[in-house]
Amino acid sequence: MMADHDDRQGREKQLRQLAEELLDYYPAGRLETPDSVLELVEELKVRQIEFEMQNAELKRAQQELNAVFNEYLDLYDFAPCAYLTLNSSGLLTRINLTGANLFGVDRYLLKFTPFNRLIHKGSQDAYWAALRLAGRTGSGQSVELECIRQDKSLFWVQAQIQVDLNEAWEVMQWRLTLLDITERVKASKTLIRSERHFRLLFEHTPLPCQSLDEKGRLLEVNRKWLDTMGYPKKDVIGTWFGNYVDPGLLAQFQQQFALLPKEGVLDSVELTLIKRSGERIVVYFNASAQFDEDGGFHCAHGVFTDITEHRNLEAQLLQAQKMQAVGTLAGGVAHNFNNVLMGISGRATLLMMDKDSSHADLKHLKGIEEDVRRAAELTNDLLGYAREGKNQVELIDLNELIPYANEMFSHTNKKIVFNETYKKGLWTVSVDPGQLRQVLMNLYLNAGQAMPDGGEISIQTDNCRLSDDHQLPFRVVPGRYVKISVADTGVGMDEITRQKIFEPFFTTQEVGKGTGLGLASVYGIVKNHGGFITVSSEPGQGSRFDIYLPASRTEAPSRAEAKVEQQIVQYGQGTLLLVDDEDHVLEVTRKLLEGLGYTVLGAGSGQAALDVYQRHSSGIDLVILDMIMPGMGGKKIYNRLKEMDPGVKVLLSSGYYDTEEVQAVLDLGCNSFIQKPFDWEELSQKVKEAIRAGKSETR
Repeated sequence: MMADHDDRQGREKQLRQLAEELLDYYPAGRLETPDSVLELVEELKVRQIEFEMQNAELKRAQQELNAVFNEYLDLYDFAPCAYLTLNSSGLLTRINLTGANLFGVDRYLLKFTPFNRLIHKGSQDAYWAALRLAGRTGSGQSVELECIRQDKSLFWVQAQIQVDLNEAWEVMQWRLTLLDITERVKASKTLIRSERHFRLLFEHTPLPCQSLDEKGRLLEVNRKWLDTMGYPKKDVIGTWFGNYVDPGLLAQFQQQFALLPKEGVLDSVELTLIKRSGERIVVYFNASAQFDEDGGFHCAHGVFTDITEHRNLEAQLLQAQKMQAVGTLAGGVAHNFNNVLMGISGRATLLMMDKDSSHADLKHLKGIEEDVRRAAELTNDLLGYAREGKNQVELIDLNELIPYANEMFSHTNKKIVFNETYKKGLWTVSVDPGQLRQVLMNLYLNAGQAMPDGGEISIQTDNCRLSDDHQLPFRVVPGRYVKISVADTGVGMDEITRQKIFEPFFTTQEVGKGTGLGLASVYGIVKNHGGFITVSSEPGQGSRFDIYLPASRTEAPSRAEAKVEQQIVQYGQGTLLLVDDEDHVLEVTRKLLEGLGYTVLGAGSGQAALDVYQRHSSGIDLVILDMIMPGMGGKKIYNRLKEMDPGVKVLLSSGYYDTEEVQAVLDLGCNSFIQKPFDWEELSQKVKEAIRAGKSETR
């Protein structure tokens, strides 16, 4: 009602104004006639209608304007970002509802508040710098600010700052648009922490890591990669990874890398890489592909594991297994060879028995004996290499044995100087002294060949303890060991030679100048004593052999230098049973024994021996028993003989000394052992000693 009343008052006012204007318009005296008055009234009506129409149009325009304004207010207040207006002094003059909610306070409380009070102190400098730059240039500025809510909680905004300047280039007001970016900032910080964490892992991982682009070029490498390969970082970034792959395996790497976009991973690809020094290392290469948003191959991240030492250990283990197999073969060969030598030696001895000292053939027969002796030494090398090659074990102090061996070698090569260092209180070892001297002599001979113009051999003894964590290619029982180190100043060896030096018949000497059995026998003898040997050498740096022998807990008796006593033939009498499956050995040995005064009964097999002993047991003084025979072996024959006659006396004989079998028979009470080929003097003494030992036990 009030609105209608106001409208009527407005129309009346407009009509009065119109009438007054018309009266002023018409000349005096014109309105004196009725027609003039009526004309005026009609015109007033027309004008009234026009005014009413204009008024209606204005009302519609006002309503539309109000609607637009209200829509603007809604857009302004409920916009997804905050709108703020600051005066030239930086005081808040206007803020939308979103902005008030962002700061957690009513709008009217923020009016004329200095906006910088709502900004965290850490962002103050950035805020004022952006304001000054906008005011100075008149251009908009963007800045990230950390702000404070009424509850003191913090949040981040992206602020877009616009400035309104007057004609004098003075700031009239600032207009700010704030977008809440708290989650984005948190995500960014999380990403930065994640990247920093990844970088730390990448740099400090114990494996060499690299990132490669789609062409295989290095994008990034870690510290371990650089340390392993020996390059500075500036020299490798951007280079092709194939540059570091052994040329012989380059095609394989390229083929495998080409499969990466399809397969997604490369798993344990074995490569040989070349370090800056030229050294080659064997590695397992692993990589995974990274794809972009469109699924395209972007780059690859990979690591490699150095397995060079593992491969070396594998090679050494295979070498040890191969040598064990060859050692078994060598034992069989030596056994048969010694039987052949036994026949040759025996026949030569039989021929010499009929010749006086002036006979022309005696020289040749003695030459045959000498040749047999040298061949027997060669066989002993084979036996030393074979696992069955351990003979007479004694408890000794190596500090007493080694100087004697050094003195013997010094007489043969006066160009070599010995530097000796012996450990006081050295533990004792149970070894065959003769074979240990052979080990040392072969090492010295090898050193002498490496120093043709003379040089030094340094020998050292020491006590050491080995535990389970020692990475060795040998199966070694942890415990106490005595170590013998033999080092020379010779020409040294390359890797290929070092891997082959313990192989039988391998030699670096010219054809005909070496058998290639010296170091092979060293290996076999040491291994057969429960020890092991290692070698280190580089070309031009000499060689060093370290021998480890199990230490005994028993103290060795004092040993004087052994003197070789000249053996003499010892004749005797009695009945002997000779058992051997080799006819020529049986024949020759029978005649040698008969030449010593004994009556000999022969048997070519185990069963035949048992049959003969059963018929003549009361008259047989000694059984000479070959250990290795087909069908019934020496141990079984011995046990059957003991069952038949507990007092039977047995002398074991064999082409080689099997550590387990021969020792087992000796432990059962066997009287003695003689190894083929034996000469007449040794045979006579062994037979005499065995018969005497049996008589002592009987008494």
